[in-house]
Parts: sequence; structure tokens; C-alpha cells
Amino acid sequence: AEVMEQTAKEKRMPLYAFGKDFTIENGRYTFRDVTFDVLQPSLKGAHQQHNMALAITAFVLFCEKMKVHVAAKRVQAAVANTHVPYRFEQIAPNMYVDGAHNVSAAQVLAQTINEQLGERVHIVLGMLRDKDVAGVIRALEPVAKSFSFMTFSHERALPAEDMQTYVNGDVIKSLKDVPQDGAPVVVTGSLYLLAACAK
Repeated sequence: AEVMEQTAKEKRMPLYAFGKDFTIENGRYTFRDVTFDVLQPSLKGAHQQHNMALAITAFVLFCEKMKVHVAAKRVQAAVANTHVPYRFEQIAPNMYVDGAHNVSAAQVLAQTINEQLGERVHIVLGMLRDKDVAGVIRALEPVAKSFSFMTFSHERALPAEDMQTYVNGDVIKSLKDVPQDGAPVVVTGSLYLLAACAK
């Protein structure tokens, strides 16, 4: 934060901070004298609320500069219909995909699973060998009922056999089969894996 503040000061540019200059709470966005109510974002997770507020703020500032009126209904429709592939995207009943290919993304995914599903899930994971596989698995273990590992077609893909060695404790692990017990399934890891699954 200090670096951004110093950079903005040096360049004589305004700096707007979430929680200080603009906020989002219970579907209500506020920035200076601009307020939008009844916002129902399609993207799930608390972090997406922050992302939405940031995007709206950038849009409001752009419209001010261009002297264009911002219609509340347009903003409501935009946040309700925004689609970002592989961001806790539901692709079938009880099945989700999310491109959590690093530790911070895996931590956010675990938080989103707790928020949105409230139960342990079956994790299907495929990773590149140059990623922090152990760190991703550590972040997901608290919400995992089981891990199933997949090898996918990419020169840097880590074999499923290698990934399973990183799992600790008594979490069920498998090289191919996902338990069929009605619990949600979350396919995650490399975006290359998710793209291959989508074909």
C-alpha cells in the first residue's frame, strides 16, 4: 500500500482504496455521491465482491471523464451477467471448475467452498510440475473430502502418481476414480487441465 501511495504521489495521480473511498456491503455500492443498490453478482465468493467494487469504480471514473451518465440498471445488469470462465464456475449439478493454480488462488477457492457449499468436497486436481503443488494441496486439504489426480496433455504436466504423494492425513486419494456419494466435485489446478476438460 505504501508503494502505491508513493507512486500515486510522485505521478500526481488520485488513489482510491477499497473500504476507504469506495465500498460494497449487502449488495450496495458507494463511492463519493454515487450509490448503486440491489447488486446481485453472478460471480461467487467474497473476493469477487471486492473485484466487482473495483470494476464499478473504474467504470464510474471513466464515465465521469467522458461525461457519460451511469445508469443504475446497466450496472445491475452487468454484474448479474458477468461470466469469467473457470472462476468457481458450475458446469453441472454439484460440479464446479476453478483455475486455482497457485497457493493464493487455492486459499481463495477453499474460502469460497466454505462460503458457497458449506461442506467438504471431492477435489479433482491436475497441476504443472513447476507450480507449488504441495502448497496448493495444503490450502485445499481443509475442505477436501477426497483428492483425485489427473494427468493431462501438456509437456509440463505433473504425473498423477507424483501429485498423490503430497497428500497428508487420512484424506482419500485416487489416481482416477471420484467417490460417488453425493458430495460436490470441484475440478481445479492448471488452466490447461480445465481447458482440456472443456473440449
